[in-house]
Amino acid sequence: MRRAAVLVVVALVVSGCAKRPPERWFAAEETTTTTPSGPEARLLAPGSTAPTSTSTRPAPKLETFVLGTSVLAADGLETRESAGRTDDKLVNLCGRPVDEAEPGHYRVVVKSASGASRLEQEIASTPGHGGLAAVRHASCPGAEKMTLSADDQVGWCQPTTGGRAACNVLVGDNEVVVSLKLETISLARATEVITRLAAATRAQ
Repeated sequence: MRRAAVLVVVALVVSGCAKRPPERWFAAEETTTTTPSGPEARLLAPGSTAPTSTSTRPAPKLETFVLGTSVLAADGLETRESAGRTDDKLVNLCGRPVDEAEPGHYRVVVKSASGASRLEQEIASTPGHGGLAAVRHASCPGAEKMTLSADDQVGWCQPTTGGRAACNVLVGDNEVVVSLKLETISLARATEVITRLAAATRAQ
């Protein structure tokens, strides 16, 4: 009897051990949760929205297109008469408005020490690549059209009084048009100087 009882107890113990799963099963069944960090955490965070990026092209700073003092001094235009913004409409030598230019522009007037030469620089915004269109569409009836090598320039000259002459060149950029108006002692001198100043404007 005692031996039979011992066998029964041993059988029960063995049976209980057989039903217990190996330790690795528990490890396999464990659920591990991790909290995302870095960019993934921002993407998965409840209620978060993707950042939006808006790029607005800044308006051109008109003053940066003004010719430098060293360039002007080479032709004796060293005395500044005035500088600042104006609400006037930009017009060419013949008084025709430059339609592509926005109302209001920046104007700088310089002259030679003797007053024999006077240059007016005017810079206006022309949104939507209108600077080149302003050059293509410009006209000045009655004035002699200049021969210029660059296709982003157009210009005219005409005599004034006492043998003097005035020339005007428009230089077109993507969003800016620059107007140079020079009056000086002769047509030859006006043509020579304004052509050089127009080239310097393009190089800036």
